[in-house]
Amino acid sequence: MNGAQAVLLYLDQFKLPPYRHQVADTAAVIDHDCYGLFLEMRLGKTKVIIDAACVLCEQGVIDSVLVVSPSPVRSVWNDEDEELGEIKKHVWVPSVVVEFHSKTKITWADQLPRLSWLVTNYEYLRSEEHREKLKKLLHGRKFMMVCDESSFIKNRAAIQTKACYELGKLAARRYILNGTPVTQSPLDLWSQLNFLSPKILPYKNYFHFRSEYCTLGGWHNKQILSYKNLDKLQGIAAPHVIRREQKDCLDLPPTLETHVEVPLTEESWKTYKAMRDDAVVWLGENPTLAAQAGVRVMRLSQITSGFLGGFVDPIETLSDECAAGKTQEIGREKLDWLRGYVAERLQEDPTRKIIVWCRFRAEIERGATDLQDLLPTYRLYGQGKKERDEAKARFSKRDNTAPAILFAQPQAGGFGLNLIAADVNVYLSHSHSLMQYLQSKERSHGPGQTKNVLYVDVLATGPRGQKTIDHSIVKALRKHQDLAQWTVSAWKHVLEEE
Repeated sequence: MNGAQAVLLYLDQFKLPPYRHQVADTAAVIDHDCYGLFLEMRLGKTKVIIDAACVLCEQGVIDSVLVVSPSPVRSVWNDEDEELGEIKKHVWVPSVVVEFHSKTKITWADQLPRLSWLVTNYEYLRSEEHREKLKKLLHGRKFMMVCDESSFIKNRAAIQTKACYELGKLAARRYILNGTPVTQSPLDLWSQLNFLSPKILPYKNYFHFRSEYCTLGGWHNKQILSYKNLDKLQGIAAPHVIRREQKDCLDLPPTLETHVEVPLTEESWKTYKAMRDDAVVWLGENPTLAAQAGVRVMRLSQITSGFLGGFVDPIETLSDECAAGKTQEIGREKLDWLRGYVAERLQEDPTRKIIVWCRFRAEIERGATDLQDLLPTYRLYGQGKKERDEAKARFSKRDNTAPAILFAQPQAGGFGLNLIAADVNVYLSHSHSLMQYLQSKERSHGPGQTKNVLYVDVLATGPRGQKTIDHSIVKALRKHQDLAQWTVSAWKHVLEEE
């Protein structure tokens, strides 16, 4: 029985009816021991895997599923609330779901359900002790391994990538899920496809692969000048992955992008220019230095957000307050603009829900505190899992007539979460990661969204309209450039241009 026949046989048992493309993708997963679902965000990769796992369990092919995801996405798979937890929402065979972490105590002999789910995160697999514990738990099981957001294993040298390779060799089936499989270059595919099977790419090693698809030059002939033979790479990968885009599968309302420019005060602009030009800012009697270009860009982003300090770099000489990990407020320009903007939006629609994306935790704390007199405010960043889940649930499940605003960091709230309650996204500051940027943009644009989704980039300027680092960052991200991968020379070029 092939995958299409199996899906038709069990289709009436699916909890939720699949879209047409999900029927085809579920059949493809059943037919392939190793497969990649490169579906854009909100196209139901998780549902496809869960339905396929249930069919494979019914056929006696597997009895367990190991799901590895980024830490913020764990609760997307496993949540006590069926409206929020994807496994409980879609699974249709008797199952047990366990989050695998250091406190996990489980013996399979005690479990009656036919299908067992283990949900863990990439960071946890870095520990050899944890991996050995997991391998003992999976010993003798017919399990499928799923790497969610597989860009997290694109670095072939990373410990978590090697850990996934190690566990993948023990799995009966291997699958990768990703909406943005290539965030930096086509070379991102090397590790992801090798996790599926080392037989997919016909190359002896990574360097042979790189030479096939890259034109090299520069220092010691190691710098990538351009890419080549990409049609060939696409042809090699095509039988083992499926790539789908939202525009081909869903009838969603359009998205709108705009930006606003917020002038800094003369005092803030003076601080900004001092850091940009001289790499030093004096706060009282204490200097804050940023000798390296990358560190200086970080400081400039802080200044345009109204802060300085809060992280320690070994190159820098910091004031005692900064060295203690504290930030110092130096301006409120963006926050004052946000307060007025939110008030205007509430006048237009008293039920408005808004997401405000911030790079820095200090922005989140200050914004949530400052705006709480206007409407309920929630925070989503690197706090404990319980706090994150509570914020997500309260924001997403509040009565439709109640307004709310969620202040979130892209690295915590940008992966896998369903935040379609909001139709306005404000970026007070940007993460340098292209993957985080693209993922965060899709949180409120997906099935169930009935309104046009608006994205607003807030860019600081000088008092007379001078451009700042905000403009360079947004320009690069909109061109799909991953700033987190930029070299020091690239950052120096940006500062010289400014």
